Amino acid sequence: MRESSLLAEVALHLARSPEDVATEGLAYVLKQSSAAAAALTRLAGEWAPLGDRRVASVRSQASDDDGSRPDLELSDRSGAPVILLESKFWAGLTEAQPNAYLERLRADGGVLWFVAPAARLPLLWPTLLARATDAGHCPEEFPDSAEIKVARLHERVSLALSSWDYLLGQIERALEGEGDLNLLADVRQIEGLCARMETAGFLPLTQSDLTGPTGRLVVQYCATIDGASELLRQESCVDMSGLNVSHGAGWYGQYLRLHDYGCCLAFDARMWAREGRGPLWLRVYGTDFKFKNSERAERSIVTRLGHERCITVRDKGDLMGLWLPIDVPLGQERDDVVRSVASQVMEVAGALDGLAADESAAAAPPDDQLT
Repeated sequence: MRESSLLAEVALHLARSPEDVATEGLAYVLKQSSAAAAALTRLAGEWAPLGDRRVASVRSQASDDDGSRPDLELSDRSGAPVILLESKFWAGLTEAQPNAYLERLRADGGVLWFVAPAARLPLLWPTLLARATDAGHCPEEFPDSAEIKVARLHERVSLALSSWDYLLGQIERALEGEGDLNLLADVRQIEGLCARMETAGFLPLTQSDLTGPTGRLVVQYCATIDGASELLRQESCVDMSGLNVSHGAGWYGQYLRLHDYGCCLAFDARMWAREGRGPLWLRVYGTDFKFKNSERAERSIVTRLGHERCITVRDKGDLMGLWLPIDVPLGQERDDVVRSVASQVMEVAGALDGLAADESAAAAPPDDQLT
């Protein structure tokens, strides 16, 4: 899934509900492409016996007499819903979900399909099944995966929960088969919004989150940054004069210069959440210590360390620039971990050696770096 999109930026800055934006975007694509609607119908037919029913209309926010209002209703020619689709990012379930929606499907059969961020599926699925069971349904679960979960509630009705990536992937493949490049571009705009919401939303907490070792681990990560920084001070190519330890929302780090290139060695929960590569990162600026990184330095680091060690964030914002995930050794004592972190920083220093002489002279760093 792509990192972001124009739709994502507009929705996050201007829309009251990003879920509504994603829903309307999805409705537009399904109305424009019978192939996309048919792809979802074929999949739903594997979960519930739909017979020869086909989607003839797509409505968003369609209210029923019982007050329920699913985000999307894909209906057959008679107007009976075939698929009710509920779009979620991080909003909670309403009192009507899922049971009032399941009742709308009871007469003719169909699938109630919830879509949510992948990280939310393990928590949301048991809740949906429990509510359905409390209402008298007897869920019979199909084999599931991290991206899609399905249960047959009775002979003609099924409940499904999938990630946005899974749903949009089904639509993408249908559009690629049709060669519809314009709608494919529209779907990728929705993907960008979903990708942003994967990391921008509130992740519901579990009891293990509150009582587990998370707090202690965060303290250890910060202490590892301090320990590695002390080792790096002894290296001739590392300069920390005039620079300090700094911190912000979700990060704690030491600014330093490697062969005159501005860097920050940090515990950064933002990049951890965004990339899933681990808690510790080295951010490499240009020789002017500004947020635009040196393309020459990036090429040298990639050549020496490989593409997999370099992540360039191109979205404008606090994270824009070149980042290198620092591998944290597993099952090791503190001193071994600290030495490993410092060693990985020195590998980057080796890639930067001799480059700064050809770049502009180093300027004053940002204010929060100064001691």
